[in-house]
Amino acid sequence: MAANLFGRYVWLIDTLRQHGKLTFEEINDLWQRSGLSYGDGDRLAVRTFHNHRNAIFDIFGVEIRCDVKDKYKYFIANSKDLEDSNLRSWILDSYSLVNQIQVIKKLGGVEYSSRLFLRARCG
Repeated sequence: MAANLFGRYVWLIDTLRQHGKLTFEEINDLWQRSGLSYGDGDRLAVRTFHNHRNAIFDIFGVEIRCDVKDKYKYFIANSKDLEDSNLRSWILDSYSLVNQIQVIKKLGGVEYSSRLFLRARCG
């Protein structure tokens, strides 16, 4: 359970890193398609989202803010600090790979995801 929760935190950080600013609805749409939702396409509750934001700051020091002047879009406020921290970036990138493998497994590609994982570990 804790590993899945950690994976969800990394997913949120990675999503904002890739897409930049996103509204809560855009995040929710991506969440439902991610394969990491709490059930089959479950929506991310607003309260859960804010709890995730707080936990992400506590664990990673990554601050997710809301830009009320830009249609209430969320973004990583300290993205430069995140990119400058090699260890933190490596942890997030590594866990993002694990998330992708879990999604592939969930979608039925177990054999493919196992080969992908071994290739990533062995080079």
